[in-house]
Amino acid sequence: MAGHDSVSLLEHLVLADGRAGVLGLFVSSSPYTEPAVKECENALSQRVIVLAEVNEILMLLEDPDATLSDWLRAKIMAASVDRKPQFHPALRTRSA
Repeated sequence: MAGHDSVSLLEHLVLADGRAGVLGLFVSSSPYTEPAVKECENALSQRVIVLAEVNEILMLLEDPDATLSDWLRAKIMAASVDRKPQFHPALRTRSA
């Protein structure tokens, strides 16, 4: 299965180098390869990197009770605290 490779991600990570406060949200239409995920894990020591797939976003948008902010917050926390750039949070419903 073809996936998003580490060379493609590294090209984009280089663009963010030296820019204070820049976070990275990478969205791919195909799964990420293990080397690409490892490169992002290594880059977490310098900045927050979040990996997402298009199908995650589509499922989020199709769920009228899901919130983009909760989804993104969970992904950012997993990347910054747990050092997991590729995390698939459960969709939460909006507060009543």
